[in-house]
Amino acid sequence: MKVLTAGYAAAFPAIAFHGCHRRRPVIGQFARVVTFGLAPFTCPAMAQVLRDPPTPFGPLVYNNEFGEPSALTGISNGLKNIPLESVPGWYVNLGGSLRERFESFTNSAFGFRGAGGVPHEDYILHRLLLSGDFHFGPYIRTFVQLGNELEAGRRPDPQPTDINRGDLAQGFVELNLPTGADSTLNIRAGRQEMMFGSNRLVDIREGPNIRQSFVGVRTWTTIVDTRIDAFWTRPVFNIEGWFDDRPDSAKQFFGAYTTTPIKALPGLSVDVYYLGLDRNGAVLDAGIANEQRHSVGARLFGRAGAVDYNFEGTYQFGQFGSRPISAFALSSDTGYTIASAWGQPRLAMKADIVSGGNSRGTGALATFYPLFPKNNFFNEANIQTPMNYMDIYPYVQIQPRQNLALMAGVDILWRQNINDSFYQPPGVPLLPGNANNERFLGEAVNPQIEWQATPNLDVNASVVHFVADGFLQAAGGHGATWTGAWVTFNF
Repeated sequence: MKVLTAGYAAAFPAIAFHGCHRRRPVIGQFARVVTFGLAPFTCPAMAQVLRDPPTPFGPLVYNNEFGEPSALTGISNGLKNIPLESVPGWYVNLGGSLRERFESFTNSAFGFRGAGGVPHEDYILHRLLLSGDFHFGPYIRTFVQLGNELEAGRRPDPQPTDINRGDLAQGFVELNLPTGADSTLNIRAGRQEMMFGSNRLVDIREGPNIRQSFVGVRTWTTIVDTRIDAFWTRPVFNIEGWFDDRPDSAKQFFGAYTTTPIKALPGLSVDVYYLGLDRNGAVLDAGIANEQRHSVGARLFGRAGAVDYNFEGTYQFGQFGSRPISAFALSSDTGYTIASAWGQPRLAMKADIVSGGNSRGTGALATFYPLFPKNNFFNEANIQTPMNYMDIYPYVQIQPRQNLALMAGVDILWRQNINDSFYQPPGVPLLPGNANNERFLGEAVNPQIEWQATPNLDVNASVVHFVADGFLQAAGGHGATWTGAWVTFNF
């Protein structure tokens, strides 16, 4: 999705595009002391549609477990739990990830040339990440990850998240302190990735080439089954050269996030959060202004028999220039699994309402801003971002084998408010909101297949065909087709 104008490109040089908590490995008797968090839902590694892949590689590399004996094969075995000197509890996990991704786009940006759309383009995205996770006993840890990301073939130019020839992707120091039999205190300082909840508001940006990281301090405590996080950070400003990335001085991101199971209702867990974002020169359909935006929300998620559910509501307030902000988002993802049928099909429905409106008027601004979201929450094409939209998305997942899964669905979209724009990642208005009065946007058809060939090798292929209608068609837009195939080798 191309940036709308050169002005927008300058305003969004580094902004990013459901989080899972996994337990971090610890050797010896301190396993409970440095628990990373809860595991009410297991998160499927780097998987896109697999529900239970047989692999220890998760989306947050610093959270991966490598027990004894190792279930890995080949190069991975010799890289895990390497003793450091002869000090008990001192060890290092070395590893990395290589992803090669091919994408083909017809009518990117729905063919709007002013937004950077082109009739057709084929391009390749390359990403290599190398990491070292050093443990100095049960209380002190350092984690370092280097990244190399390249692009070839995209037209007319690479996107801001395409190229970084070499830089520090992550690098932090962490203290893990026991505070009681059932509680811990953890402090982490440095450059780090973050995921929270269902990734609707804070995600690692796995789809694009360069993942999202932040520089700052994060602390958390676990008390029995409850985890509380607090953080203050700046997002990393990506620059294409060698070791030249820096914290984005125009943005601050801070907040607190709590998750806990509700024991009175087995299977139910609750997240409650506050997230704050300050942006200088924020770009919306309403114009360009300094923004202070505060998000408060809650998520209810869990499983009851064959039914799984994930409901989330967020309210935003603050200031956009001289205008107050009053915006909201309501999201759901509900599924029913037929365990006795071939492939254990999961019949599911996503439904969302995300506010927009009054973008060209006065008074309170109702345009919701999704912070640092998982834009491939909808599909791998990253065609839309969750701002000023309503949708219903029926889909089905079939997993005939533990290492093979298929998903297909149709996402039907509308503008929530006809006085606001349709937004593309990373939150840029594609067209003026007053281009016409049509509400309907169209449908996105999305089949995808994933094969976990080995614990180390993950293979994906997907097609997204967006049938442009209503607002987009009336403005002269065309249907868009995206095709992608990618392989990820973790070690």
